[in-house]
Amino acid sequence: MATFKEEIQNKRADGTYNIRVRVTHNRQIKRLSTNLYATTADLTKSLKIKNHILIDQANAIISQYRKISNEIGTSIDSMSIDELIEEIQLRLKGDERFKLDFIKFAEEEIAKMKKGTASVYLATFSSLKRFIKRDALDISEINKSFLQEFETHIKYEPSQRGANRKFTPEGQQPKGERAISAYLICVRAIFNICYRLHFI
Repeated sequence: MATFKEEIQNKRADGTYNIRVRVTHNRQIKRLSTNLYATTADLTKSLKIKNHILIDQANAIISQYRKISNEIGTSIDSMSIDELIEEIQLRLKGDERFKLDFIKFAEEEIAKMKKGTASVYLATFSSLKRFIKRDALDISEINKSFLQEFETHIKYEPSQRGANRKFTPEGQQPKGERAISAYLICVRAIFNICYRLHFI
């Protein structure tokens, strides 16, 4: 049976590391690149991922690989590692790719929350919709770069209590780290709920 594990290899010229998935099958090993990249701040000294958002995203990719392997069934034992990887890549390119409107999913989960908790989440996802300038967001769009840009948006976005205020970072007093952290925690919490429901 194939096994999958995330790992870090090779520092790039821009100082980032690509997160890869190590595939072990029939005593052979191959590595698949992902669209995830880590910085030194995301890693321990031994190059283990410590950024929880990156860990969740890597786990989601690995869960897709495991799901495909399980669907192949017992015939996987007679496949070479190259055949297995080719099958995984073909299925990921097809219509079977997991798709989910993250904002719609979040709104459904928020509707189940108590009023006080829900208000924080509603503020978070209202800000997210202003950031992307639309009401839908496929979960595959959420990566490290996206979250960093959203963090900047949160930091400088004016309070929405006034009427029709526009996003103008120049001259704005940045929000505190506590407010920024609260919004990002909400996004991660919804991402984790989605992960548990769809990948475990």
